[in-house]
Amino acid sequence: MTDRIKAIAEKTVRGEIYIEHTDTDYDVRDLFLPPVTMHSKRIKEYVLNQTPYIREDMAFTGYLRWRGNVLGDFFQRCGHQNFQDALKNFYRNPIDGTFNFDWQHSVIDFEKVLRIGILGYKKEIAEAKGAHTDKDALLFLDALDTVADAIIEWCEKCSSAAYAAYEKATDRQARERLFKLADTIKRVPANPAQDFYGAVLTVYVMYAFNQDAIGTLDRFLYPFYKRDIDAGTIDEQTAKEYLQELFLMIQFRKKIDSEDLFTRGGESHLCIGGYLPDGSDGFSEMSRLVLDSLMELPTWCPQLSFRWTKKTPSSVLRYVMDCERKDAHKRIAFVNDEPRIKAFMEIGGFPYETACRYTMTGCNEPSLPGSIFMGGMKTNAAKAMES
Repeated sequence: MTDRIKAIAEKTVRGEIYIEHTDTDYDVRDLFLPPVTMHSKRIKEYVLNQTPYIREDMAFTGYLRWRGNVLGDFFQRCGHQNFQDALKNFYRNPIDGTFNFDWQHSVIDFEKVLRIGILGYKKEIAEAKGAHTDKDALLFLDALDTVADAIIEWCEKCSSAAYAAYEKATDRQARERLFKLADTIKRVPANPAQDFYGAVLTVYVMYAFNQDAIGTLDRFLYPFYKRDIDAGTIDEQTAKEYLQELFLMIQFRKKIDSEDLFTRGGESHLCIGGYLPDGSDGFSEMSRLVLDSLMELPTWCPQLSFRWTKKTPSSVLRYVMDCERKDAHKRIAFVNDEPRIKAFMEIGGFPYETACRYTMTGCNEPSLPGSIFMGGMKTNAAKAMES
């Protein structure tokens, strides 16, 4: 671990880094708008009213905190009135001895964002508008377009803030980091990522818009890493720094006095390994780098799930088990790919190419990129224990 990352990590575990939100006032006349239009308008206003968090010792920015006053934060859930009603009436309050409430988890399709960028999504939205005549569908697509614009404009605001910090900085390395950040965040995630730094920055920014899992990180970052390593434009230590800064953000997004949330690994999740679309085992040099990067940090989040397969080399299995044995914060979970993929295919009806892309979320619930998982209560845990 470099001195820069070590210093940020120490501040993080002491709770000294925490990004506050900025209150946002909304026009009362928004209430006359269709609900989906009002919510997307307010999401954009809220996002653009936030203050980018810039530090001279950090290479990334783009995280923002949601406060539940807009209908936009899926993982924190508090922004949806229906969820508030469900929480009040059903959480830990069974009816006739049966639980009727479940938490949900979701994960962004980071691979697609890296491939087409937010502008690519806007193109898809425009094409979808041309294929629909239903008023509600068009309102929904307009709302998606508004949120996409919010992400792009938020990144432009972050770029301006980074450039302002660059002009004030006197330390040479800090100036280099800030200039690179200001230049790159203007281009991603609006456009497809072109290098490893831009790819990690894309994940960093997009995580703010769905603060749950970060998916199969080793898979979608590997092509960028391999390309940069082969071209000699990055080394392993620099790549590790970028990964560690991403993981530190996932830790410091929680307040140190937020009950047990600060030290609960399930607050965010990622996966390494598992079957690839071609049927091979996916544990790679990128998988090892992700694991090594996390193990060096004295943090609790994120949690890492190791998807092992029948084809996983015994040396890899031993290595990951040894990491788990030595990990004081027990951040590693082991997931058997065989029954997971079989269930997705035989019960869920998904093709193999989709099923093998699953990731773990929350307390080890499976989810597919770009989807929401809400099936935990279909498991009879008490019956399983009885048996």
